Amino acid sequence: MAASITLVLFLFSLIFAVSGRDIDTFSVVVWGIISAILFGIYWGKSPHLMIIRGGQNRIVLFRKSPSEGEVDQFVENILEARKQYLRKKQAKIDPDLPAEDQLYHLKYLLDQEIITEDEYQSLIVKR
Repeated sequence: MAASITLVLFLFSLIFAVSGRDIDTFSVVVWGIISAILFGIYWGKSPHLMIIRGGQNRIVLFRKSPSEGEVDQFVENILEARKQYLRKKQAKIDPDLPAEDQLYHLKYLLDQEIITEDEYQSLIVKR
């Protein structure tokens, strides 16, 4: 956030300087340096973070803490648990529920690669 704000301030001061308006060249240089430093810090740290988003929530993990392999395994476990939960919850046909809703859920599962195309087709046939 701070990097974005300083970038905007730098761009405004640069625009004013280029358009011939009265602005101190020193301020353009200072904002440029500050935004470069903050963006460097942001981009330097971001590869070490892993962000898992879901709805309005997110999980931020440090990629190398405790180790990269353990973090990758943890994320894989989370995604597999999500996949199993959605399969159990939405990949079943209930004749008492509206067909449109069920088809929507099945299409969502297919799009999210929770079910395969073959599973999708066989569930549609059951409907």
